Formats: sequence, C-alpha cells, structure tokens
Amino acid sequence: FSEFFQKQEDIFTIYISTNTSSTKVEHLKNNPLLCVYFCDADDFQGFMLGGSVEFINDIKLKKIVWLDWWTRYYPKGVEDPDYTLLRLNPNTARYYFKLKKVNFEL
Repeated sequence: FSEFFQKQEDIFTIYISTNTSSTKVEHLKNNPLLCVYFCDADDFQGFMLGGSVEFINDIKLKKIVWLDWWTRYYPKGVEDPDYTLLRLNPNTARYYFKLKKVNFEL
C-alpha cells in the first residue's frame, strides 16, 4: 500500500473513496472539478488542492487503495457497485495562514 504511494509521480495526487450513490458523484460526472482542504483550526492555517477528478475503474488500482475497514460502507468489498474511487489531479493550491493566503500553480 505505502509502496504504491511512494512511487507516485505527482506527490499531490489524492485518491478519494466515496459512495457511487452519492449526489457528489452525480455532480462530478457533470462537472469533474474538485478541491480538498486540510486545516489546522487551532493554528488557523490550511492547505487547499484543486483540479480535475477522474473516476477510477481499474480494479487492480481499487484493490491497492482499498482498506479492509471500508466494508462497513461497502459490504460487498472492493467490487461493491456502490464503491467509487476518485483521483484528484490538482493543478492549483492555496495556503492560508492567519488571514493571509498564497496561491500557486502545480
């Protein structure tokens, strides 16, 4: 698992699992743009990555990313039709710190 991520060419690529039946999946099919935000609320800082998202259908890749405890959300396992794997390929980033922001392209 960790070896897979260590070999990634783009260190900013993010994989996200979600329910196929969710409204966000339907939205992303029509508008494949997504951002994720990481924050440290105590220190009032954050980091956002934004870009295009891909739907991953490669079962081999889905198995690599799969975590066993996800069966609580996808009872049929990695081949559950309600299991969707997304790959965010960010091209922009923003860093916030105490009301200041820095934007950059990736």
